[in-house]
Amino acid sequence: MSEETSVLPSEDRIVERKEIVEKKQQINTEDNLGDKNDDIHHTEQIQPSKTSSDQTTERNLALKTPEFRIKKRALESHTGSSYSPRNRDRQNNLSRRHTPEEPPREDKSSDYQPQYQSQMYERNQKQTFHPDRQRNEPPAKYPKYNQLHSNVDEIIVKKNANLDSTVISHYNKRTYDSRKSARSQSPIIKLRHFNNAIKYMLINKYTKPGYRVLDLGCGKGGDISKWEMAGIREYIGIDISDESIKEAVKRYRRHKPSFAVTFVTGDGFGAPLPHVLRDFPHLNLSVDVVSMQFCLHYGFESEIKARMMIENVARSLRPEGIFIGTIPNSDFLMFKMKRLPPGEKAFGNSLYRVTFLKNPPSDGHFDNPYGNVYNYFLEDAIDNVPEFVVPFEALRALAEEYGLKLIYKKTFNEMFAEEIPKWYNKLNPKIIEGMRRTKDGGVGVEGDESDATANFYIAFAFIKA
Repeated sequence: MSEETSVLPSEDRIVERKEIVEKKQQINTEDNLGDKNDDIHHTEQIQPSKTSSDQTTERNLALKTPEFRIKKRALESHTGSSYSPRNRDRQNNLSRRHTPEEPPREDKSSDYQPQYQSQMYERNQKQTFHPDRQRNEPPAKYPKYNQLHSNVDEIIVKKNANLDSTVISHYNKRTYDSRKSARSQSPIIKLRHFNNAIKYMLINKYTKPGYRVLDLGCGKGGDISKWEMAGIREYIGIDISDESIKEAVKRYRRHKPSFAVTFVTGDGFGAPLPHVLRDFPHLNLSVDVVSMQFCLHYGFESEIKARMMIENVARSLRPEGIFIGTIPNSDFLMFKMKRLPPGEKAFGNSLYRVTFLKNPPSDGHFDNPYGNVYNYFLEDAIDNVPEFVVPFEALRALAEEYGLKLIYKKTFNEMFAEEIPKWYNKLNPKIIEGMRRTKDGGVGVEGDESDATANFYIAFAFIKA
């Protein structure tokens, strides 16, 4: 009887051991099948018919498999918590959600602020304005534009596409040509120095340290050093020419000014700025200064475009913000038109030429202040590009409609005479020497250069009420 009792337990143990080995092999086989299919989450199911001792033995065997230990260590290192059967579904879901093929998305909360200097070029390359493109736009930071601009796509379609393409092609080509030519050899180098001096004076007259600036029609970034002298903290430059924007980025990297910058290829005249900047939701258009240097005349193609341009300016400015710019002098154009012989459409000199496409009015007054086009040529700078007359009183009246009050208006000649005594020792000596007159040794422009710039242009400033 004692032999029988000693043999039977041994046989039971052998049978039980075989069953355990078979179950272990079955578990390993099921785990391997589960690992091959990412869409199937393998979970060991405990059969209700088994006894509690069988369940405990089976669970302990499963926890000792190499596959489980690997999964356990991976989950613990990723989630920072220990594994338990109770939360394995949650942890396995986390594991699948954070695999390298599907990384977690970066946080773009309201206080997310990218580094402008390191990402400006990538943002510029990404930014493209397509009116028909459908996208999920971020919540608008701007009040809705009035009913005149309720259908943005319709306004954009009404623009003269041929004119825009002509302007873009011209400035793209001029940017390419300027890379190959020496600036010091330009026949209008003195005129360029004079215009730069005017912009130094105007920018620093109305800009204080720490200001934020929006530059519409920023071109190749030629005013970066002027804004650096003014001590601004942020600069947003928009231009319709993509080649000019690329050159502006290069200039910024070369000069390395202390302020943050964003350059954008887009039309700041033909569409609301929130649409132009739709790829830049982080930008806050509540700026201290809006600048438009030698480009506002393109906005007077039509009343709709002019209103869009001025509304963009007004809505971008903070209260008491300043709008500055330089434009052709309509009084000078009127003076020249009155002296044209009957049937003559052009006037100018050896450096510049203005050619109207239609016979200009003999008294110099246009019935409609918008859409009065002429082709403008400037030696070594502008090649017969369409521009528009900007009757200054029409500009003043339009600006007043949008809460902008005129505070400054001077011809370049008048402004230079008033400001140069204060700026003689502040300007770069190269600019001063570049403006040296041959007749009397003074500084400024003379001869044909006076007509081409000193009398041809005016500087202005408006303040937002």
